[in-house]
Amino acid sequence: MRFPALVAGLGGVGAARTLGAVVSRRALALPWLVALLVATSCSGEDGEVAVASSTTAVATSCAAIEDLVEPGFSHVLPGVEVEYSYSPPTSGSHPSSGAPAPGVHAEPIDPVPQVTALGGGSVLVQYDDAVDEDGVAAIEQLVVDHPEVVVAPVGDPIDGGSHVAATAWGKRLRCDGVEATALDAFIVAYEGKVHIHG
Repeated sequence: MRFPALVAGLGGVGAARTLGAVVSRRALALPWLVALLVATSCSGEDGEVAVASSTTAVATSCAAIEDLVEPGFSHVLPGVEVEYSYSPPTSGSHPSSGAPAPGVHAEPIDPVPQVTALGGGSVLVQYDDAVDEDGVAAIEQLVVDHPEVVVAPVGDPIDGGSHVAATAWGKRLRCDGVEATALDAFIVAYEGKVHIHG
């Protein structure tokens, strides 16, 4: 039986093609994998979330990207209250203007302007107060690399108890810690995708 994809995933080592060779290589990789999982899931002092190493190949503390679109949405007049099913929101009714400016914001952004920004193609990255100073700095660095991104502390708790969330229209990535590689990949995949109301 051959497992070339698994062998390639273990670093492309040799031409190991048999089950026995794969198992022995997997056994050698197991301690490394356990150390990686422990290192990326531990918190810092006082419950603060630690920043995952930039050399981490796999974002271990992020959930899969969620497809979340609110049913029945439209443009509304500014000042109209709108309720969203998700926190932070990913879509829904919103005014056609009033989106927050790209860049780093020191204060939380209300949900309705967030959705206005998402409809215009922005990606928002938000974090809660469990993220330490190094984590916040890593998130803010995303704006340097992607000037159209909006970064802010979150106002309402992130669904599922996550500490960091990135949102685009109809998409959300939730992470337990600051996973710069995963956040960057999410931004690259979804920034600039303007939602056209049908």
